[in-house]
Parts: sequence; structure tokens; C-alpha cells
Amino acid sequence: MIATREIAASLGSMLRERRGPDARFQRVVVDSRKAGRGDLFVALPGERTDGHRFVVDAVERGARGVLVSEVPEGLPSDAAVFVVSDPLAALQRLAAGRRERRPAKVIGVTGSVGKTTTKEITAAVLSTRYEVLKNEANYNNEIGLPLTVLELTTRHERAVLEMGMYAQGEIRTLCEIAKPQVGVVTNVGPAHLERLGSLEAIAAAKAELPESLPSHGFAVFNADDPLVMTMVERTKAQPVTYGTAQGADTRATDI
Repeated sequence: MIATREIAASLGSMLRERRGPDARFQRVVVDSRKAGRGDLFVALPGERTDGHRFVVDAVERGARGVLVSEVPEGLPSDAAVFVVSDPLAALQRLAAGRRERRPAKVIGVTGSVGKTTTKEITAAVLSTRYEVLKNEANYNNEIGLPLTVLELTTRHERAVLEMGMYAQGEIRTLCEIAKPQVGVVTNVGPAHLERLGSLEAIAAAKAELPESLPSHGFAVFNADDPLVMTMVERTKAQPVTYGTAQGADTRATDI
């Protein structure tokens, strides 16, 4: 749940105009087909279509408010309206504001392969002791991760967030939103090689997670991956290694 007051405080000068009543919104959604009673619909422009085409539909499905860059014709007058220049940036700012207001410790997970499994196992283990939030399905990008962070409540004690990327800078942006204290890098492989050009460039993009960790945090590295191990010197956090390699802090044997 998110209230008008929190939205205004988080967006600050990004909020160009506000119309309609104060409200408390059950969820934040970006797909009008999933909009329900009491939701806030964020109209995102996309490569194939523009969410602004579906604002009225979202309200007709029950959304109580909308976050838009322009107000469409036919919008009911009782809908709460938040007008910004960049709805995606506003969504990310809302998530960053929610993160700042919630005490949960955050674990970020990235890697070319294995990050979903690692996220799921980590969340399962932590949930035996803590109230845990994790991102579902493919909610690991510049849209999905903010939507997940916006689900943080005061009851959550830990959040395990998978972080995907297609280009340099994307993981850094996710870290600016989620502010993880712990980061896990599973490996570096050829996924997205056609976009980034080399394994070294992929490693540099993945390294944005350990580079973003605070000095009191922990950076967890796969000791069996030489490119991952180059990241040890790029973090302020305490490095922790795992794998089958000699010298790993946590080592698997007889497998």
C-alpha cells in the first residue's frame, strides 16, 4: 500500500501536477489488464505501445489513481492523477523512496546464469527465520525490481532481489533503488555477449553490484570463476568467496 503523501514526498520536484483526492493505493501496476480496485496505474511508454493508451481502461478496472506524463481524455474526474515528465524515472524514484523508509536488509543477486536459483534458495533459507520479500518471475529489471521494492512493508526483515541487465549501468541503477547490503555474483558467461561485445564487458556490468555495496556490507563471489574474482578489488564491502577452489572461504568438496 502507498499513500498520496508518500508519493508526493518521494517524487519531490519530479511531480509537475497533482489532481484529485488524497488516497491510499493497494498496489502499483504497469499493466492495465492487471489493474484492480484501489491500485495506482503507472503509464509507461514502450517499444510497441504506450501505457497512456490504457489509462482509462485501468481506471475502469478499478484503479484509483494514475501516474502519467499527460492526462488522457475521458479520465474520470474522481481519479487521483500524478503528472511527471518521465513515468519510468518516477516509478524508480517511488521505489527508492519506499526502500529508504523500510528497515529490511537487502541481498542483491546477479550473474549470467544461476541467479534465479540462487535467489530462490537464499530466500527459502532466510524465510525459516525472517519475513522475506523476493522478486517473482522476471521482475529483475528496471521495471520489475522497482515494482518488487514497492511491495516492501514494515514487517519485511529481508529482501532477496535478483538483478538482471542488458547494458552497462543497469545494475548500478537497480542498486541505487534497492541499496543492497549484501551482493552475490554467481558467474560471468556469454549471455548478452552480442550486446556488450566481450566477457570482460559483461564482467564490468555485473561488477556494478559489488561496486555499489557499502563498506559495512558483504560481497559474495564465486571463487571458481576468474572473471568474478577480478571484482574482489572493486568493492568496499567485505569479500566472501565460495566454490570448489582452494582458498575459498566456503568450499564444496567430494562432489
